[in-house]
Amino acid sequence: MKSLFYIINAIRFLCEMVSLVIFVRFGLKFMFPLNLLTGIFVPIVILGVWGTFIAPKAKIKLSLVVKFLIEGAIFGIAFLYYYYFSAGVLPIVYIIIVLTVSILSKISDRLYPEGLYLD
Repeated sequence: MKSLFYIINAIRFLCEMVSLVIFVRFGLKFMFPLNLLTGIFVPIVILGVWGTFIAPKAKIKLSLVVKFLIEGAIFGIAFLYYYYFSAGVLPIVYIIIVLTVSILSKISDRLYPEGLYLD
């Protein structure tokens, strides 16, 4: 069961990295002053928010509902970027995978609160 927990968190980490790549790649497609804000500043702010509130070893502990809402907002905005700039089915697949992994992650966080991060 621990290995499933680690696999879910690894996939969740990959989803976070994909969302940061989406923010950088599609944020830089805007015109000059806006591309610096959306392509560089927004991913840095999102990385800071993720590390402070959502990461497994976050310094500020939030409830699972608040974590899910913040995580959903980050992934939702990444989905909107991806859907706006990319036609096709890949943005839909991305959001389905992200929501599934996020829900599984919250379930596993409920089953193993704090215990597995101390190894």
